[in-house]
Parts: sequence; structure tokens; C-alpha cells
Amino acid sequence: MAHRQDLQEISTILDQSLQNEAPVKIKTIDHRTLGDIVTGFENGTVKPYFERRTVFLNTQKGMKRIKQYAIQQVLAQ
Repeated sequence: MAHRQDLQEISTILDQSLQNEAPVKIKTIDHRTLGDIVTGFENGTVKPYFERRTVFLNTQKGMKRIKQYAIQQVLAQ
């Protein structure tokens, strides 16, 4: 079973990826693995806003949207 990172660590890596346009590999709680470049964020509308923001990931198959609380691990590539 993969180690779950805390939300601050996940957020930091995603923010750096967005700024540097560097690819990341994201593992979700439903055992999907997605990888490519983070293209943006959308803030959540329900408290806690920070945990419920949506991460936009541009993959080879198209744009994917993932809720930040559903991300288990982020690896910088």
C-alpha cells in the first residue's frame, strides 16, 4: 500500500509543477495513476475550500479533473 502524503505536501508539489510546467505522476485513492502537466486549479465551493479544490491535469488522453482530497500521492518526474 502506498504512503499517503499530507495535503500540504501534495499542494506544494502541485503548485511547483504548475509554476515550472514540470510533469508529475498522481496516484489517487481509487488506485488510478495519472501523469503529465498540471494546468490549473479551481477552488472548492464548500468548506474546507483548500482540500476541495479541483486539480486540472493535461494528459495524453485529454484534460482530467481530480479533487485534491482524492489524491493519495504526488511524485515529481
